[in-house]
Amino acid sequence: MNRAFAKTMTVFLLGGALLFTSCGSSKKMSADRPKNENPSMVSELSKRKEIAAIEEDDNGFTRLELFSMDRDDGDAYYLSVGCLGYGDKFIQIYIDPFHELFIPLGTTLDEAEATLQQLKDFFKQPKGATMEIMGCFNSFIPNEKCESVTLTHTRLLLNDQIRFGVEREDELRATFVSRSDINSMLSSLKFYRKIHPKKR
Repeated sequence: MNRAFAKTMTVFLLGGALLFTSCGSSKKMSADRPKNENPSMVSELSKRKEIAAIEEDDNGFTRLELFSMDRDDGDAYYLSVGCLGYGDKFIQIYIDPFHELFIPLGTTLDEAEATLQQLKDFFKQPKGATMEIMGCFNSFIPNEKCESVTLTHTRLLLNDQIRFGVEREDELRATFVSRSDINSMLSSLKFYRKIHPKKR
């Protein structure tokens, strides 16, 4: 699924979702890179060494990805929680497929696993609980400019979610990640560590 060119708009309304889309995709764990981006996009994306990814069935350009990048002092690990919408606590409209919110996980696999475990444990907090974490909102790859991201425990029917939100003046840019997706990322990282026992 070419996330960058999907003509997709999702509206989250009071915890529910209305979807208007011109193309679909299937939810899957994937190691495939997008195929038809322009050369500069491919160059930037090639810096990301994918460990695991999830493509959402009902949103063509939302994609969670766990990956590493080379830094001067070694590897750095990140979780991309995908694109952010525009709106407030009740309504989010997704119209920007190019910018992603990256959560730094650390510079070792131990740190990355501990950060993902922290996200998993946050679901034990009551609905409406919040916490702060640092993140980078940028196109294609993370940079050094991090800012505070507010995590809020929300629930849609029986589906526990974390809302990742960034304040922009009087506007909230946000996305929602389910408990099952966080669990999948953590399980994938643990499996990655088993098959790369010498990886730091």
